[in-house]
Amino acid sequence: MMHACRGWAAVVLLRDTAAALEGVAYPGAADLADIPTYAFPEAATLGARNATVVLNAGAAFSGGGSRAFACALGQIAALRARGVWERLRYATGTSGGTWALASYAYRNSSAEAYLCSIHEPSNLTPSALATIAPGCGLALAAGFRFSDYASVAGGAWVDAIHATFLEPVGVERSALLGYTPAAEQGSLRAEDPRGTAYVRDPVGDPYPLFGFSFWGPSASTPVGRGDSESTALRVFEAAPFAVGTPLQSNVTFAPTRKRRQQTTVPVGGYVSPGVWGCDGLGYIDDEGASAVSTRAALLRRVVRVETNATTCAGATVALAAGASSFYSGGTFATLLGSKANTKLGLLSSSYFSAGTSTRDVLLADGGNVENVLLSSLLQRNATRLLLFFNAEVPLNLTWDPSVRNATTEDLNDDFAAFFADALPSDAADDPTYDYAADAVFPAEDFAPLVAALQTSARSGLGAVATASHVTIANHALGVPSGLRVTVTWVYLADSAAWRAALPRATRALLDADPAFDAFPHFATLDAALSHRQLTALASLTAFVVAANYDAHFADVLGVAGAESPQSSPASSSSSSSGTAAAAPPPQRESPP
Repeated sequence: MMHACRGWAAVVLLRDTAAALEGVAYPGAADLADIPTYAFPEAATLGARNATVVLNAGAAFSGGGSRAFACALGQIAALRARGVWERLRYATGTSGGTWALASYAYRNSSAEAYLCSIHEPSNLTPSALATIAPGCGLALAAGFRFSDYASVAGGAWVDAIHATFLEPVGVERSALLGYTPAAEQGSLRAEDPRGTAYVRDPVGDPYPLFGFSFWGPSASTPVGRGDSESTALRVFEAAPFAVGTPLQSNVTFAPTRKRRQQTTVPVGGYVSPGVWGCDGLGYIDDEGASAVSTRAALLRRVVRVETNATTCAGATVALAAGASSFYSGGTFATLLGSKANTKLGLLSSSYFSAGTSTRDVLLADGGNVENVLLSSLLQRNATRLLLFFNAEVPLNLTWDPSVRNATTEDLNDDFAAFFADALPSDAADDPTYDYAADAVFPAEDFAPLVAALQTSARSGLGAVATASHVTIANHALGVPSGLRVTVTWVYLADSAAWRAALPRATRALLDADPAFDAFPHFATLDAALSHRQLTALASLTAFVVAANYDAHFADVLGVAGAESPQSSPASSSSSSSGTAAAAPPPQRESPP
């Protein structure tokens, strides 16, 4: 059964003796300059999704395990309460941020029921602090810790993430990523025995994108670290319509001391969730389409493939959440060779790109390469961004970023990495991740932004700043130069105003309890967070969004008379040259 191609979609057909499954392939953009006009798989549907969307805006929630999970739920609740959430076209998650976004998007309850036990500080009594009501999303992370699964195989990790964060909200282990039953997603859902999960509120919630990292074929490990000029690692996104990355390129995994032979793999484009990871995918060009080179002809290109669908699990919601947070995958891919990785049973998948199928490519935590999935928002021409860095390293308020470069003791290196020449030099000491090729903004934007965050943190309202930037080209992340964006940067920080609003007994409890010595920057690799810690995190982050709404978030709604980011004392609006620049006025935008 065939369907007409839509946009850059190319239909692929899977057959076996049990069922006929259908999927869609979306060829990648051939050049970085083509990204701004690339037809993303979801574009046609989102164009009519929500008439209330004013700006092409998006939010991104960082990794950070259970800490990031709880912080993101507080931030989502606050954005929702003020009408900002429904005005966002996109939301992205990485690792713990994905746990929050995926469990929220695919929940089986109302938003109010899922986001319960997130309290105003004045209502956060000692009893409320220690109690999470049944059905509340916050409870999912209680007691979970990465280190309990440090040595498990990839499939076991996906099972654990599903059991912890998805099964309790009604997502089946085999359920494919889906959007709505009526949306065209390139699969015959009624005939697909695997089943599909659909987002709970496609009208009121932004379109979700979950980031994971691509480490190349298992045979190419160990993977060498990249640098600012070249890296083999890539960031992929799993989403309801498709899985992949938009920029087509040949990626070479260079030899290391343990691996003598270099490997080149075609990377780029998307496939629908139902055919992700299927063995044997390959184009069979129809009517000489292989010789066609014009874009107009490619729009009409039809391709076919036959394979055994019984062995293809597809891109499930569980796989998206598991791959996005598979921290150990990056460690093993960096340190161990192919035989050891095969024996360990790391998270791997067959990969189809540009008519070529590559078996056993390794997948790992998105935070191993890009801990806030900013690149996906930039690729989609989102001009108004809300970035939430729910970081473990506190922002150093005594450091002067105009005097010396950052170290990993001044702030999280994943934040600094987005600016040219700002990545802390000691970040290379950890082999488990590689942010060397993450820069998308010019170096001169970094120090003024950090100074604004420090000023905001000293004010007692959390570390929030808004700035205007112009992108620099980044081929590894698929980001072209010259994109103008306004970004609200939210860096996790304690808030004196939040503490002052707490009941006296709660404030005394937090001050006296050693479990809160590191609050809010709890380490989550080797520690499990309690109900009290999770509830406090969500309350704090919701408060920070609410306290900074007028200065930093209201413009997403196009609210007339809202205080502009530039005029707020807790704000910085800087252009790519480091000078003050007002945020652009709200205007209705169409998706790319």
